[in-house]
Amino acid sequence: MKPLLNSLFLTLLIINISCDSIPSKKSMDIVILHINDVYEIAAVNGGKEGGYARLAYLIDSLREENPNLLVVHAGDFLSPSLIGNLKDDSGNKIKGRHMIEAMNASGVDVVTFGNHEFDIKEEELQNRIDESTFKWISANVYHNQQGKKEPFMQKNKCIPPTMTAYFVDGNDTFSLGLVGVTLPFNKKDFVHYGNVELTLKKVLDTISADQTLLLTHLERNQDREVASRFPSVPLIMGGHDHYHFMDTVGSVLVAKADANLRTVWKHNLRYDFESKGLKVNSELIKLNSSIPESKSVLEVVNRWLEFAKERAGSSGFQLDKVVWQGDSVWECRETVIRAQQTNFGHAVANAMKEFTEAEVALLNSGSLRYDDQLTGIITEGDILKALPFGGSVSYTKIKGDDLSNIVWIGLDTNKGTGGYLQIPGATIENGRVLLNGEPIDTGKMYSVCTSRFMASGKESNLEVLKNFSWEIPNREQGSSNDIRHMTIKYLENVN
Repeated sequence: MKPLLNSLFLTLLIINISCDSIPSKKSMDIVILHINDVYEIAAVNGGKEGGYARLAYLIDSLREENPNLLVVHAGDFLSPSLIGNLKDDSGNKIKGRHMIEAMNASGVDVVTFGNHEFDIKEEELQNRIDESTFKWISANVYHNQQGKKEPFMQKNKCIPPTMTAYFVDGNDTFSLGLVGVTLPFNKKDFVHYGNVELTLKKVLDTISADQTLLLTHLERNQDREVASRFPSVPLIMGGHDHYHFMDTVGSVLVAKADANLRTVWKHNLRYDFESKGLKVNSELIKLNSSIPESKSVLEVVNRWLEFAKERAGSSGFQLDKVVWQGDSVWECRETVIRAQQTNFGHAVANAMKEFTEAEVALLNSGSLRYDDQLTGIITEGDILKALPFGGSVSYTKIKGDDLSNIVWIGLDTNKGTGGYLQIPGATIENGRVLLNGEPIDTGKMYSVCTSRFMASGKESNLEVLKNFSWEIPNREQGSSNDIRHMTIKYLENVN
């Protein structure tokens, strides 16, 4: 599928009809297909929703109706994923290579960075950018190299802060500017984030397009604040929040779709050449089984799925095996699970408690990487996606006063970070740490379990854990000391 963007220019030219004898029209219709936060190349929820093969079919169908089509992605696609953590025959982790291949094949035109693009290593990110046939743009994300801040590169050319798409219909040409910005959520040494509002104020003044839209990866309240400060921008196409909505702030529309292509926004734009105004009429499309799949893209997806099954099978996992089925919604979204106790976080922690027979489980939320909600069914593949690092569990005895301090750090000090702890039964009320509704007995020795990572003191503000004597549980033959196997067994029993 040929990409729309010419790699030699920072512009997109879409030609519909070109003939000098055709009179100018009063308006032009353009379609933007807007997606965000996609971590799976295949359909989710038992194959009922999402998938790049369905998206590709939709793109092809819309382009037949109106060649003036632009497909944008508002960030988060390189990580996290199960396939991304598997190794190829050379021993190299995939780290988003499968996603780039699926996006290239589907016909994505332009993206901006999401915070999860920086989960992977600097060299891996550069490789993924260079493998992309679509354009990357960012006005506030810079490559930090030994203190020198420069734009990231795509095939030896600077990633621009903006792009201008030119749409031609007969004698009429409409230019649409697009600006990309990202929130400073994932701070790495090789990444520098410029202030979003200051950046936009500077960049928007330099664009000479007929109209300009924003492609953002910000929190919902941040997008609304941007909309209030820049009322001349008619549409903000965002990502990061994982659920669909359309906010109206003054005359500015703020839209986000559901994660993993469960829904996509179809923004129908009509530009009036006389008034210079742009009307936006948006439609939320459910990408479900009513939409066929592109055969060519499905071949790409299936090849990667077979690769994943083979690699996972060698570790004793069956990706398609159902371990839980029901009506509950299991909360795994990063912004939620790093700030409050969730049912999925407690399920994993309770699985650890069950395996070790401990009274308390300490689970760092940063180890849970699904970053979405699980509904309908949960498969072994979902567990591997949620716990891509696996790892064993250790236990020890901790005195009540020390445990109280650890719980306080985990629930209060580390709130909003990967060091926020999922601890079933633990709460902080009126300045006191409670366990199962009762104050922790400061003189009692509690049996506590956690991951080997946590036990080694590698989690922020919880270095004290390395001072305890941790032991490996001695379990009967056939019981695997792997947090993924524990969680699978626990959910099967719950079901």
